Amino acid sequence: MPATAGNLSLRDNLDSNFFWITASGLDKGRVEPGDFVKISIETGLMIHAQKPGQKPSAESSIHRIIYKNRREAGAVLHVHNPESLSLQPGLSRENPTALWNVPPTELVKAMGFWEENPKLRLPIIYNYAKVEEISKKLDEFFRMSVSDNLVPSILVEHHGPSVWGKDLEEAHRHLEAMEYIFRVSRYYVTSYV
Repeated sequence: MPATAGNLSLRDNLDSNFFWITASGLDKGRVEPGDFVKISIETGLMIHAQKPGQKPSAESSIHRIIYKNRREAGAVLHVHNPESLSLQPGLSRENPTALWNVPPTELVKAMGFWEENPKLRLPIIYNYAKVEEISKKLDEFFRMSVSDNLVPSILVEHHGPSVWGKDLEEAHRHLEAMEYIFRVSRYYVTSYV
């Protein structure tokens, strides 16, 4: 994660009603336990800061929506990776969401998809200037779509993916798999729904 790009969050357990997220403006290569703030999943409000002046990451509302709608999410990793920038379905305020047909590469198995040629999809959300608008659209998407064929990730167009797993180790494995899939997607015909 270059410089201050991206953010990390986790729950103590899957039944928890709060999560810890990196404070705003941190160099993610030097994160320490005191660099996280506590956020309520129900309200989105900061419950606790460990150091004076800490504020939650701007993307905390996206993490909150993932935890709220994906009970299996115990950790969320948001990165800014160049490979995901190749996915540009041409979203707009009038057309704010799309589903990318994920190529059936071997690495989808790292996310638990073992069937032959699975029909997997990645939600892509328009990159609104205000993160709260992204979160609202993501919440609407999750409430309308309860499909089993979604990868454990979302992508904000022109911005970067947020990937989750039951714990930090699984989320990291899913992130590595998605980065590989983004990288090799140029060898496949890209299609959106």
